[in-house]
Amino acid sequence: MATNPFNVLLVEDNPGEAELIREMFCDHGARQFRLSCALQLETAIDCLGQDAFDVVLLDLNLPDSTGLATLSRLQEAARDLPVVVLTGMADEALAMRAIQEGAQEYLVKGEVVDSGQLLVRTIRYAIERGRVQHELKVKHHQLESSTTAFRNVVERNRDGILVVDQQGMVRYANATVASLFGWQQVNDGFPFGFPVTGGECAELDVVKPDASAVVVEMCVASTEWEGDPAFVASLRDITEHKYNEERLRQAKELAEHASQENLRARRYLQTIIDALQHPFYVVDVADYRIAMANAFVRVEPGKSTCHEMTHHSPHPCCDENHLCPLTEVVRTGQPVVVEHIHYDQDGRPGHYEVYGMPMFDEAGNVTQIVEYSLDISKRKQLEEELRLAGIVLEHASEAVMVTDAANRIVMVNPAFARITGYAPEEVIGQDPRILQSGRHDSVFYAAMWKELLAAGRWEGEIWNRRKNGEIFPEWLSIATIRDRRHAVIKFAAIFTDITQRKADEAELRYLANYDPLTTLPNRVLFRSRLEWTMAHARRDRKQIALFYIDLDRFKWVNDNLGHAAGDLLLQEAARRLAGCVREADTVARLGGDEFAAVLTDVGDRRDAALVARHMLGALGAAFRLSGQEICISGSIGIALFPVDGVDIDTLMHQADAAMYQAKQEGKNGFRFIGKPS
Repeated sequence: MATNPFNVLLVEDNPGEAELIREMFCDHGARQFRLSCALQLETAIDCLGQDAFDVVLLDLNLPDSTGLATLSRLQEAARDLPVVVLTGMADEALAMRAIQEGAQEYLVKGEVVDSGQLLVRTIRYAIERGRVQHELKVKHHQLESSTTAFRNVVERNRDGILVVDQQGMVRYANATVASLFGWQQVNDGFPFGFPVTGGECAELDVVKPDASAVVVEMCVASTEWEGDPAFVASLRDITEHKYNEERLRQAKELAEHASQENLRARRYLQTIIDALQHPFYVVDVADYRIAMANAFVRVEPGKSTCHEMTHHSPHPCCDENHLCPLTEVVRTGQPVVVEHIHYDQDGRPGHYEVYGMPMFDEAGNVTQIVEYSLDISKRKQLEEELRLAGIVLEHASEAVMVTDAANRIVMVNPAFARITGYAPEEVIGQDPRILQSGRHDSVFYAAMWKELLAAGRWEGEIWNRRKNGEIFPEWLSIATIRDRRHAVIKFAAIFTDITQRKADEAELRYLANYDPLTTLPNRVLFRSRLEWTMAHARRDRKQIALFYIDLDRFKWVNDNLGHAAGDLLLQEAARRLAGCVREADTVARLGGDEFAAVLTDVGDRRDAALVARHMLGALGAAFRLSGQEICISGSIGIALFPVDGVDIDTLMHQADAAMYQAKQEGKNGFRFIGKPS
């Protein structure tokens, strides 16, 4: 099945080099990539606004911008678009800065000329890494939002949420529980002190430590906690409700005797119900008309029906999911509490908890009902948000772990078990130190805790250990959760396994420093090692030798036996050259059939000449290629530090000049700069 090609924007002001890169794409990725070119940075930015690109190949030195400022301006125009720097500057320090400032890769033009596959592979890696980084950013934002919503729903719920084991010990409680009972703090293992039985609702008369009294409604259901039988309780302060219920009872008594009292008594009753801060009304069963209402309802008694008031409809309300309180009172003849939906003038629904009380005539028939409504829309919304937050947490791909103030694990999600190998029951109650890999010392953790407690969060890369003993890297984000008194009550951690990302980074570092064909160091790494060797030689007052080695007859092998045979020749030549030097020395492939070597601690020219003869002998031995023996030779140029140069560019130029001198004088030999050998 064909796939759409990747759109590549090449920002290159040299038409010749741009055409060379286009040819490389034709050779190695014609069906995979569609290449567009821009000669200046401003032109490239205009192109980004007109078309969708998957990656940008960026030359840092352009007519209208140079250096890392070029990268910065491009990233401002396309912040999430992956960028691969393709420049002629082989500067390791510049490469590191470019990577640190957001470039996916830093390639030197001289290195990719002979390796179109490296360029194509690097672009594919850059596109994939850019996609993964974007997805991680989106997922991290989503998880952070859902975690915040979950925390706010549970911790700020006006109802207390409590989990108690069969011994009456608290296993979990939100902040509302402590507020209801006037306790300072409710931790895991706190004795609850009240009898709890599953499947029941009860009212508790509670006297707080400050001598104030409240009535708490406790509804209990059986559950499990950490694998053991337990009870989950919903606690609500119904003190005001009980007070209003008592007022409702008094109002009912007054209503029952209203027919026998004079107008003064009726006005007195109206004054009482008007004092209530929730809807209160009396409905005639026969025609649904409102016989009496308090000021909160704002309807004229005798002229409106209850369904006109609550549903703004001339017809009786009927909702299969919400019972009609009037119908239920008439059916049962008993007081009822039901959830009902009221609609405002704009048709917006609101959830109400309606308390209905029957009123009877002398024959015992229900003639009226007294209704009292509590708006529970916010509570229903919070319940739905809590349900949705739980679903998000359950299906999140990132691991989530919550610990208490003592840093004991109290909750993990399924992704935690998938990444670490630990089941929830194996880690609940444990210290997160069971995941430590041993790679970080006490100083690292001390700094992490200091920042976490001071700033409220910590984020970074850390190595941990799975249950099977495997050590893996993760990107960890920890947030401190505090109560209203700013005391720490929880720590919430979110982490992602970045093993694959680290492996990809290691592979890219290898490709940036080593020749993929011969596995020898490439030009970038060779210059770095040469610079390091020169610095040590300068400090220790020692001499080093730089070899430039060119294979004679290599072009003949490529032209007559094919590039595959040429690659085999390069690999075998690399192996032979590496075998001619010491472990402390370095052999590298600079490109094509050119190699270089740096020899540390060389006594004089005779030592360097001895190694050169050894290399010529190794290259002179027959090569077995394409079923036949082929003989080649080598030309070697030698420059000595500090005799022939004291800086890296001078020394490399001298060795290169000596190598060409050796070629001009008949090949299969070596020359010191300026003197025959």
